[in-house]
Amino acid sequence: MISILCAAVFASSLLAMLGKTTAGCCSQNYKDCDVSHCGTSKNQCLSCNGDQLIWLENGPQSFCTARWGTCTYNVNSCCNGLSCVGNQYYRQCLPAVGITQTAPPSNSPTLRPTSQQTKMPSPTGMNPPVFLPSPALTTILPTPSVDPTIVEFSQGKATYYGGNPSGGACGYSSLSISTFPFGASVAVGGETFDDGYGCGACYEISCVGPYGSNPSCYCDGAQDFVIVQATDHCPECETSHFDLNLAAMNTITGQQLAGTCGIIETLWRRVSCPFQKTITLRSKSGTSEWWYALHVDDVAGYGAISSVALRQHGSAEFNIVCDKSNGPSFWLCHSPTSPIRAPLDVALVDRAGRILIGENIITDFTGDKSWDFGKNFDGIPTH
Repeated sequence: MISILCAAVFASSLLAMLGKTTAGCCSQNYKDCDVSHCGTSKNQCLSCNGDQLIWLENGPQSFCTARWGTCTYNVNSCCNGLSCVGNQYYRQCLPAVGITQTAPPSNSPTLRPTSQQTKMPSPTGMNPPVFLPSPALTTILPTPSVDPTIVEFSQGKATYYGGNPSGGACGYSSLSISTFPFGASVAVGGETFDDGYGCGACYEISCVGPYGSNPSCYCDGAQDFVIVQATDHCPECETSHFDLNLAAMNTITGQQLAGTCGIIETLWRRVSCPFQKTITLRSKSGTSEWWYALHVDDVAGYGAISSVALRQHGSAEFNIVCDKSNGPSFWLCHSPTSPIRAPLDVALVDRAGRILIGENIITDFTGDKSWDFGKNFDGIPTH
């Protein structure tokens, strides 16, 4: 009996030295076994290209909030190894800086040393916190520009136009009538459009009354606000000028008074895009493994995407960088080698710097083909 026990202890120690376990797995989000490209041992996981990975000794964690998930309303919900950080408007589960995952492992996973996180903004400001991508992505993805979370309304004006249900300058394929945005869209300009990087953002537009003297124009007493998604470009519009489609304008003015009003005074603010589905990726028409471009649709939360990067089959890095250098309607992807090899992992960064990564999303290079990303960003608070 003693010899059997000693043999078991020896085997357990040997497995620990080799970094192997029967239940453990490599994780980037600190909750799921979501990393498959870094080998099957703890040592392989923790030395995998500086991706800020962690080894889950007991496999996936349950009933906790994963990395980058919102903890605004429950600061104790983060998975082991994560802390709830942020300001009074938005909080997010992020790695606890400076904690090291060592051997022999403890029951609660901790982190390898990481670089210092960006300091959070002052709670008195309106800006949400800036969250850094992992080191492997930092060298590939541009630093995200941070949009303010608009809590208070700003003054503005709204006009209307016929709209473009088939996409407009932002390249969206269709405008849903039965789900958000319920047929309501807006063309934006200036810093709001931001050369196409403002596409997808959502705004709450409230009718105040006629812009100037127009006694025949008035707001709808039943519903004087509408939430719209930026889907098109208004070249002559400044930042506070929103060119609504007809459906949106008719929603907030008196019955069928869009044409009578023409232009109205508004209050507006940036709000969360309330999509209740996962993100959709679409390969651009005419694309191939030699020239690849894509669209990103139905992004919840900030709505607008700052950065897209791809990791091709057999690669450890997200070294295919996508941008809007060829126009605002799609993301053109620049690969250091050609042709690109499928399947492709996809990394998306929103305007707050939050990262979502999907593995094996794009499996071929057929043009006009859609891919389910399988997840979406959390919403952003506006109250």
